[in-house]
Amino acid sequence: MFGVIIYNVRVCDSTLDFCKNNVLFQELELDAKHISFADTDIENLQKHLTNSFEPKDFGFGLTFMLPKDMTDSTLQYKMMYAINYNLFFEKLNLIEEPTQEVITLVLNNIQSLLQESAVTIRGLKRFVKEHQKYFEQGIRLNPKGTNKKSIFMFYLLFIVGKSNEKIKNIHDLYTVIKDEFSSDTININDELSSKLHKEMLSVDSNIDLITEGAKIIESWNFE
Repeated sequence: MFGVIIYNVRVCDSTLDFCKNNVLFQELELDAKHISFADTDIENLQKHLTNSFEPKDFGFGLTFMLPKDMTDSTLQYKMMYAINYNLFFEKLNLIEEPTQEVITLVLNNIQSLLQESAVTIRGLKRFVKEHQKYFEQGIRLNPKGTNKKSIFMFYLLFIVGKSNEKIKNIHDLYTVIKDEFSSDTININDELSSKLHKEMLSVDSNIDLITEGAKIIESWNFE
């Protein structure tokens, strides 16, 4: 669940005739995309997974197993599921009543999750829409602002606006973010938030750049 905890839900004690699948997987992404698959049991999943590959002779005595359907985006998830199946059911320390150790672990994971900001085109467009009236009125950054996620989102508009249209889509923005923060995962802590806030405030034209960034992001297409 959002990288916070693994949980096991038993719906019933026996397989229902109208619901044969006992292997279920679904991943929901923040941009509304999802990947899912289902099978009757782990044995069938492993068999179908094996049948999804075929040997290819590359010469020199080398043979590799390649997917029959190179566009099948579920294969890596099926492999993950099959490989970790026994781990999930045999190795995890499942508890029925919470302990202080588990409570602390879950709270720490939730805190870490809340400090991460997922950058998606939907999220950016929604942020622009929510602040549209302020852009139209001529917004002003609050020098004493403390909302870390808002500061980060304004900073993204800021760097898009000052890029001289070099950031043309969300993928260009991902590249810039990775170069600037040297990571795919960004923890929006107090130190980083303060740094980004000061950087924007140090530029006299920050409002114009933020507004321009908002206009550019509005023009981006969903992919």
